Amino acid sequence: MLEIPTTSPWCQRWTTKRRQKWQLAAPNERFDARRYEVRKIDRATAAAFVIPRHYSGSHVACRPSFGLYRSDELVGVAAYCVTSPAALLLAYPELTPGTESLECGRFVLAEDEPGNTESWFDARCRELLLARGVRAVLSFADPVPRYTSTGRVIFPGHVGYIYQAGEYKRAGRSEDRTQWQLPDGLFLNGVTMQKIRKQAPGHEAAERRLVDEYGARPMRAGEKPADWLRDAVRDDPRVGVTLVRHDGCHRYLKVLGTRRQAREVRINRNLRPDWAALDDDVPLPAGPYPKEPDKARPGRRIRR
Repeated sequence: MLEIPTTSPWCQRWTTKRRQKWQLAAPNERFDARRYEVRKIDRATAAAFVIPRHYSGSHVACRPSFGLYRSDELVGVAAYCVTSPAALLLAYPELTPGTESLECGRFVLAEDEPGNTESWFDARCRELLLARGVRAVLSFADPVPRYTSTGRVIFPGHVGYIYQAGEYKRAGRSEDRTQWQLPDGLFLNGVTMQKIRKQAPGHEAAERRLVDEYGARPMRAGEKPADWLRDAVRDDPRVGVTLVRHDGCHRYLKVLGTRRQAREVRINRNLRPDWAALDDDVPLPAGPYPKEPDKARPGRRIRR
């Protein structure tokens, strides 16, 4: 499964049934910025748009979110968040996560918008973030395909062509890890598991979904949440968790503003060893971009 190059008239979209679709930017349907505007929106509005379309069926605890409107119709959402303060500090050690640095948690467009809409929307969002005092953005592109237990592809993997078109710096990959993959192909992510282990806000909904949708037994009185995750979810064959080795997401960095403003922000060059040899005046992008999602290889699936 390959992504389409940025020079192609084809763009990846997601339908309200969470299925991928390739949208052709037809000559008579080229992007016209005069038809669009970007507005700040609340989380409820963003979630109502994102959840039916995103392959994960979930949204993030965003701050802030922006909506792309065409003739007062919401056709796109970009949501920025702090999934991990540590990840933001690793990239931008001198910026305060949540105020000066943010992660792009969701970027979703309606399926029928013309090609190149993403690049324009991303650029406008960065302008609005800078006006709010945000100095830099961290983004991830997950190149690992998702398959259901029956072999159907629910997500082909992507390498971040939106960020490449926006001249983000590629900063290697995030840490490799073992993922818990559910029978429908989705990963039980670390944030959700930490909510359950620590009984943090949102843990009830996460536990209820594992019980109602995947057949995990309810947590017993006095049972430690970590033990429940191991015994009732990971190791119970009725749930059908598969342990999959994930080699990490492609990491992209974007310092906002003018070149002079960008020089005021220190990035962690150790994220990519060859950065040590780069001069600050080297134009973006610095280094080759990945062009294909990961391919399945023997040994990736490590336990059923």
